[in-house]
Amino acid sequence: MEQSPAAAPPFEATPKPNKKNLVSSLVDVAAAALVRSPSFREDTYVVEDLKPSEQKALRELKDLLSSSSTREGTTPSPPSMWGAPLVGGDERADVVLLKF
Repeated sequence: MEQSPAAAPPFEATPKPNKKNLVSSLVDVAAAALVRSPSFREDTYVVEDLKPSEQKALRELKDLLSSSSTREGTTPSPPSMWGAPLVGGDERADVVLLKF
């Protein structure tokens, strides 16, 4: 007696060992290195969280931008970057300038 293919017992999938691809392995290694690294510091874009020297540098850059946009004899459009005005006290300017 011959068994029909429909009556054959179904094959059970054997569990495969968890294999990581190259990218996920590299991400894991990089994340572990960053956690161990004492010099790693996450970027912050809140002015109050900056060091005093960083706050001073940001203030000086904003002053330079403000003075360059108000020179006599010229009427340029206000400076902006990525759609955010860089002068005039807009909070977005701090984030953009800190990224820059």
